[in-house]
Amino acid sequence: MKSKTINLIFTAFLAWILVVPAVAQQKKNWVLKNSSVEIKGTSNLHYWEMNAREVSGWFTGTLDKADLKSINNAKLSFEATDIVSESSIMTKKAQESLNADKHPEIIFTSVSIENYEPTQSAFKATVKGKLNIAGKTRMITVPVNGKITGDEKVTINAKYSLKMSDYNIDPPNAMLGTLKTGDRVMLNFTLHFINDQAISSAKK
Repeated sequence: MKSKTINLIFTAFLAWILVVPAVAQQKKNWVLKNSSVEIKGTSNLHYWEMNAREVSGWFTGTLDKADLKSINNAKLSFEATDIVSESSIMTKKAQESLNADKHPEIIFTSVSIENYEPTQSAFKATVKGKLNIAGKTRMITVPVNGKITGDEKVTINAKYSLKMSDYNIDPPNAMLGTLKTGDRVMLNFTLHFINDQAISSAKK
């Protein structure tokens, strides 16, 4: 009888050891709630800036209490026609250069997440993936920094510089060619994600 009791205690203890870490570390999905995507460049006359109005995205990761222990994959996309500036002429020229009618969507899909370094309520990593612009896909590497709040919201910041010519895009010109934009642009991302379980609960 004593032997059976010991076996039961040992079995329960072993189950606790196996189950508790699995419960503590949960794989979850985050979806993009709101964002700021700035596209900045130069010209022979002045600096210019555009913004992507509507951005969609998600990522999956493993959460341990308030710490995001890993990110498994991610995706980000927005419509070429949603890239706008304060100048309607610049907006039109940019969308023409992007061939928005034929290639309406700009998409980034992660291939690997490397050098992931979680700290208390924050993390940094290197994201490698495929960026498709105007029908041309190239592999890129983007360093990112993130912050997690207590309600499982995640904010990710990233910067990436690219050359339009790498995607067969002719830099847009305006004012009968008087204004000529430079080939290189800088993309600045501020992305606010929310756990999709929180969204589901809010809808109930």
